[in-house]
Amino acid sequence: MKILISGGGIAGMTAANLLHAQGHEVIVVDKARKFTDAGFVLSLKSFGVDILSEMGLEDELRQRETITKYVNFTKPDGTHIRQIGFDTFNQKISKSIFATHSAIHNVLYNSVAVKVKMLMNTTITDCIQENDSITVFISDAQIIKADLLIIAEGLHSPTREKLFVNSYFEDLNIFYLAGRLKKKHNYKPGVFKWFLGIGKMLAILSLSENEIAVHSYTRNTNNMMQADAKDLLTSSFSEFGQEVKDLIKEVIEKGVLYTDKLGMIHEKNLVNGRVVLLGDAGYC
Repeated sequence: MKILISGGGIAGMTAANLLHAQGHEVIVVDKARKFTDAGFVLSLKSFGVDILSEMGLEDELRQRETITKYVNFTKPDGTHIRQIGFDTFNQKISKSIFATHSAIHNVLYNSVAVKVKMLMNTTITDCIQENDSITVFISDAQIIKADLLIIAEGLHSPTREKLFVNSYFEDLNIFYLAGRLKKKHNYKPGVFKWFLGIGKMLAILSLSENEIAVHSYTRNTNNMMQADAKDLLTSSFSEFGQEVKDLIKEVIEKGVLYTDKLGMIHEKNLVNGRVVLLGDAGYC
């Protein structure tokens, strides 16, 4: 089969790996000009680890795993609440791998990049479904005739909105803001520092002696188009201690910042003819 995947993130790259291994011809399109190191740290658990193992990539990702030993919970002003070891967490869950989003993506991408066709800075503009195929029109004026279209564009998928007209996005009114900052610092490797507020939290993790990662969640009713990530991050944590405010300022001025808004998709069917929703694009 000839399969077109729209979205080259973790879900799209996983599908590309598995489908290529099964002998299918795979084409991946992605709107980004290039993939970056944006994003925070993910805990890959249970079936996620099993899928990596099936692809023969578990050992490679474990070599890039982010070491995590403890979580230090603190109040907004930095007052220590308690410390919990990750060994305690791991007693309650199945096997897991803790790694940056970019590390997981890079392992998946590098394993399949030379095996499938990649079209960057490209989006789907229209589709026509027929009995035995689907014709896909893409933004660089190419026309691709395929047997299957997989939509893996994330929660805010424009292609899903076109092809699954009854689906809708339920806004949970929670913004996720993450940053990476390269600088010398005093944070201990393997120790999460979580600042807990009311309706918001911010976590700091040392990735190396020269880089830290920051991620936060905050309640806000603005939509994605209205929200300015820098203003939202600054205003949401304006009442936190100086440590948090100084770090936010540095991330905004010198780091890489990523933002998204959490929600869920309402759609009864993940399949529409020769079109399939995958990953967050079909997170119901």
